[in-house]
Amino acid sequence: MRDTLLLDGIVNSQILLNIKQWIQEQMNKPDTSISGVEQLIVEWNGKEHLVHKVRFL
Repeated sequence: MRDTLLLDGIVNSQILLNIKQWIQEQMNKPDTSISGVEQLIVEWNGKEHLVHKVRFL
């Protein structure tokens, strides 16, 4: 059980780093490059995180 928790922590940390990187990329875009709405959707299916990048124009 302890190994599973540690593994989950590593996986969760990686997801958080991915989210942080996506947010930084969005914030670094010039205002003129934003066209529409971009979203990062993260879902948990019981085994793993699924990450979806969605753009609405």
